[in-house]
Amino acid sequence: MKVFVSAPYFINFKQSTFTNPAMLTFIVDTTDLSVGSYTEIVKIKSDSDIINCFISFKVEPSSSIVLKLKVGLNIAYINGRKVSLDTLPFIDSKSNRTLVPVRFISEAFRAKVEWDPKERKVSIKKGPSEHHDPVLIELWIGSKKTSVNLKSVTIDVAPKIVPPGRTMVSLRFIAETLGSTVKWDPITREITIIYNP
Repeated sequence: MKVFVSAPYFINFKQSTFTNPAMLTFIVDTTDLSVGSYTEIVKIKSDSDIINCFISFKVEPSSSIVLKLKVGLNIAYINGRKVSLDTLPFIDSKSNRTLVPVRFISEAFRAKVEWDPKERKVSIKKGPSEHHDPVLIELWIGSKKTSVNLKSVTIDVAPKIVPPGRTMVSLRFIAETLGSTVKWDPITREITIIYNP
């Protein structure tokens, strides 16, 4: 006897047809789901009967922040939530570094951004967390000289302003200075940044 299983798209069974329905293995993909409790219906259908089962589960807030974006695409994902960017991430041809809007990358990791128009300086401030000390990053437009916690640091690509007036900075420098790990896929040109507070 064959048994067929159907469920909402985020409940993934290893297979949809079973000859032995005594044990059905599945995974709940919570990427697109909000925090909260869920009870979902699963239909198990055989030649002679349809049985409705219920799967209950809870989506907890994620402690990690996972940021995904692609070079040349104005859409990013923060823990699976779609975010539109008004400036495309791009690769600087001289340094071969990916540049992203400073406010977007910093605020994604719960840091504050301040702009000083007189000095043309960007300050990124991140308070302490369970796994990280506080961080203060200071960058000046057009300069590779920066400051991290009041110590001078030279980076390989200077921040720049691009239309419509967005400050672009090295994604890897900001992400790693804030304590994140960065993974680059050269085939898909996708960047994944993981931050554990």
